[in-house]
Amino acid sequence: MFYTYAYLREDKTPYYIGKGSGKRVFVPHKGRNGKIVISVPSKERILILKENLTEEEAFKHEVYMINVLGRKDNNTGILRNQSNGGEGSSGHVKSEEWKKMQSERMKKNNAMHNPECLEKMRKKQTGKKQSEETISKRVSKTKGRKQSDEERQKRSEARKGIKFSEEHLENLRKAQQRRWTKN
Repeated sequence: MFYTYAYLREDKTPYYIGKGSGKRVFVPHKGRNGKIVISVPSKERILILKENLTEEEAFKHEVYMINVLGRKDNNTGILRNQSNGGEGSSGHVKSEEWKKMQSERMKKNNAMHNPECLEKMRKKQTGKKQSEETISKRVSKTKGRKQSDEERQKRSEARKGIKFSEEHLENLRKAQQRRWTKN
């Protein structure tokens, strides 16, 4: 089932009319570039206009309301809508080809997959010391917590085959010695 809704200004005048289903009314509206163009107001400033509509009925009501209240961008009214409504991509299913292309693009742009970016982040953090407060917060989250056998097995499997440099191993030994001498 679909519904139409209005986002209200503080003075209770509408500034956006939309159509949705499920929790759409609570999701920020993004433009083609992925940036938020319409923010979701507090619940007190969201008005459900009509409920239990078919998609076609919801589109028609959205068009009607936008037509009645007018749009700011074309100097016909008060709404920030950038279209006359009645269109949308609800129910649109992305092709496997599109999903694969997006996945590749995200991997390319994601720092976790980009060695150059990882190296920059590593250099930026090298030599920085964490505050005692930060360390104590991190330790308190896991102190006294018992790992399940499943967790231990997963960690063990993840570490298998990893080769550490001699320098890294020496640093681990020194850190371990410091821990033992503190306690």
